[in-house]
Amino acid sequence: MNISMNKSKLILLLSVCMVLLIAGVVLTGCLVTETGKASDYDNATALMEDGRYTEAYEIFKNLGTYHNASGLMLECQNAIDYNTAIQHMDSSRFQEAKRAFEALGDFKDSRMMAIECQKGIDYALAMEVMSSKDFAGAKTLFEALIPYKDSASFATECGNRVIYAKADSAYDDEYFYTAYTLFKSISGFSDSCARADSCVQDYPATGEIYRSITGTAVSLIFRTPGDDPRPTFLRIYTEENELVSSVFIRSGDSPTIKLPEGKYYINMAYGENWFGPGDMFGDDAEYQTLQLDRDSEAFAFESNYIYTFRLRTDTYHTDHKDTGNERSNGF
Repeated sequence: MNISMNKSKLILLLSVCMVLLIAGVVLTGCLVTETGKASDYDNATALMEDGRYTEAYEIFKNLGTYHNASGLMLECQNAIDYNTAIQHMDSSRFQEAKRAFEALGDFKDSRMMAIECQKGIDYALAMEVMSSKDFAGAKTLFEALIPYKDSASFATECGNRVIYAKADSAYDDEYFYTAYTLFKSISGFSDSCARADSCVQDYPATGEIYRSITGTAVSLIFRTPGDDPRPTFLRIYTEENELVSSVFIRSGDSPTIKLPEGKYYINMAYGENWFGPGDMFGDDAEYQTLQLDRDSEAFAFESNYIYTFRLRTDTYHTDHKDTGNERSNGF
C-alpha cells in the first residue's frame, strides 16, 4: 500500500516537472523571439534613418504587427516612391515624376514638387513651340513660367523675334518708318541696329515724285530756307481731296510746279530722316497745312499766274497739327 502511494507521488512529481520544463522551454522561446524582433526593429529603424529604405522596408514587413512596424513600412514605401519620383524629375521625365508625386499626397513636399514638375512640362512645351518658330506662342508660355529657370530670358528673346519679324515684313512692304521704329525698339537684338539704319532712305532729287493731273496754266514756285539742312516734302490736293502732286525739295532748292487752274490744299512736312513717300519723315518731324490766313486752307490759283511760296517762314501762315494724326489721316 505504501509502495503504491509512493509510486503515484513520484509519477505526479515527474509530471509536474515535465510541465514546468515544457513551460520553461516555451517561455525561453518566446523571450528569444521577442529579443530577435527588438533587434530587427532597431536595425530597420537605423537603416531607415540612414536612407536605406528598401532594406528597412523588408525587415519591417517581416515584423508584422510588432510595435508600429506596419506604419514604418508604409513610410519606407513612400520614401522609396519619393526617391523614384526625384530620379524621374532629375532625368526630365516630368510626366512620370508628377504622377508619382501626386500619388504621394502630403508626404514631405510632394504637392509642391508636383507643381514644379508641371512647370517642367510647360517649359518643355514652350521650348518645342519656340523650335517650331511660333515665337508669339512661345513668348506667352515662357512669360507664364517666369521666374522658372531661364524663362524670362527666353520670353524676351521670343518677343524680340516677334518684333523683328514684323519689322522685316514692314520693310519688305516699304513701310520704312514702321520698320525703323520696330528695329529701334530691339536695337540690341541680332542685327536690328543695322537694319534700322537701312530703313532711312536716300533723299530723292528735288522735284515732283508723284503726279496724277494734266495742265500747266499755273506756276507754283516753292522756296525753302538755305540755312536749314532738312529737306521739305509737299502734297497737293484738289478741293475733292484728290492727291495730284507730291514734291520733294532739298534744302535751299526752289522748284517750280505747274498745275491747271483751280483750288488746292497744300500740306508740308520737313524733317531729317526720309522714309519714302508713305512714311515721309516719321514722327520726328513737322507736319503742317499751309494757309493764307487762319480761316482758309484752300488756295485759288488762276491761269497765267505765278505764285511764290516762301516755305517755313511767316509769308504764309501755317497751322501746326498733331503729327501722328496728320500722317495717319493721309497727310
